[in-house]
Order: sequence, then structure tokens, then C-alpha cells
Amino acid sequence: MSRKQVRRRSGMGSERVIFTLPAGLAAELEEYAQILRRGNKSGFVADAIRGYIDSFRKRRHTPLLRQGYAESAG
Repeated sequence: MSRKQVRRRSGMGSERVIFTLPAGLAAELEEYAQILRRGNKSGFVADAIRGYIDSFRKRRHTPLLRQGYAESAG
């Protein structure tokens, strides 16, 4: 990302990220952020990304754990 797209907020521990969404998805973001995060779209998106990354990590690590257990048992 270029410097225009990401700006650090000094001392805040967060970054400003600019991205584009399809209109329908942006409308859903607005709706669900209002319901779940009192209108905080950034918080909603951060929660969604964290959930997706956590899910991805679990899917990736589960086969590795199974393999390790199988090797230990054998």
C-alpha cells in the first residue's frame, strides 16, 4: 500500500486504511455496524477481519495438530 492509503495515528495503536466496497456490501456494513457496534464501522470491520483470520488459523493448524497427534501415537 502506498503512503496515501495507510496513515499511522501516532500513539493510537491503529492505522487508517482506505478501501472500496461494492455498494450493497457497504450498505450491509452500515446496517450491521449500527446494530452490533452502535454505528462504529471501523470496529465492526476490525471484528470481522479478526474473526476471519482466527478462523483461517484454526483451519490451517487443525491438520497440523492431527498429524502431530498421529505421529506421537504411532
